[in-house]
Amino acid sequence: MSAKEDDELIQIVYLEAFNYQDEAVEAAESVLKIRMNESIKEKINLIKTAHFKPLEENSNEELIALAISLFQNNNKSEKEIRHIFKMGNISNTRWQLIQPEFTQNLTNINRENSSKKKLIGFLLFFGGIGATILSYDNVAVSGGTYYIFYGAIIFGLIYFFELV
Repeated sequence: MSAKEDDELIQIVYLEAFNYQDEAVEAAESVLKIRMNESIKEKINLIKTAHFKPLEENSNEELIALAISLFQNNNKSEKEIRHIFKMGNISNTRWQLIQPEFTQNLTNINRENSSKKKLIGFLLFFGGIGATILSYDNVAVSGGTYYIFYGAIIFGLIYFFELV
């Protein structure tokens, strides 16, 4: 399992248990217990403390962890997160202290997502080219119909050049 999957399990158990059936929450909890390590314990503690006390009582590290969680798991924009923090009595001065580290984390997350999209695009494009060549190769001697996998080729290019 990856860290992202661990984060999703933590979110199910500690943040959104009310959205899931009891069996799903219990299953997520048991997987977390099996995979428990220092990193997971630290994330759980940060989320617990960040979500069960007023925002202004959280440390800067807890606020950054909460902001990243809101961005990744709840699809909140930086503007929406700032609004949430403002409603939680986080001053502009304090936001300006945590914002650079939060922005750096967002940049890293976006870079990671971009790399994944490029890899998917690369695989789709060359998979489509390879499948087209194989299809043509099978009928080149004996004649017949071959397939051009233009969907995979086009979507591979779109993903690779991040046009979506």
